Amino acid sequence: MDGDVSKEKEKQIIKAESLMKKIGKVIVSNPCIEVWFLCHFTSSTKEYTSSNEVVKRLKEYIPEYSKNLSNIYTLLKDKTKTAISNAKYLEAYNSDNNRLIHKSNNQPSTEVYKIIEIFV
Repeated sequence: MDGDVSKEKEKQIIKAESLMKKIGKVIVSNPCIEVWFLCHFTSSTKEYTSSNEVVKRLKEYIPEYSKNLSNIYTLLKDKTKTAISNAKYLEAYNSDNNRLIHKSNNQPSTEVYKIIEIFV
C-alpha cells in the first residue's frame, strides 16, 4: 500500500493491519512504491509532500519512468541488494527519529524489502 503522506490513508492502513493480522502483513511504502524503486539508487532521507515529488526524483535515475513502465524489474534487478540495504537504512532512520511505522510522517519508507528478501 502507498502511504500517500495522508492521515486518511493512515487510517485505512491501520484498518487493513487489523484485518490482515490473521492471514498476513500489510506492506507499506510511504509516500509511494516509487520509494522502493528509488532505494535501488540512493538512501536519501528527504521527506516528500507528495508521490509526484518521489516520481520526479526517480526520474533523475530513470528518465523514462512512468507508473506503467513495463520493464522496471529489468532496470532494477541488478541493484536489489542495494535497495534492500537502503530500505533498511530508511527504516532505522525513521525509527531513530521516533516516526512510528505506518504513520503518515514515517517517510520516506518502504517495506517492500521484507517480501523481496524471501526470494533473494
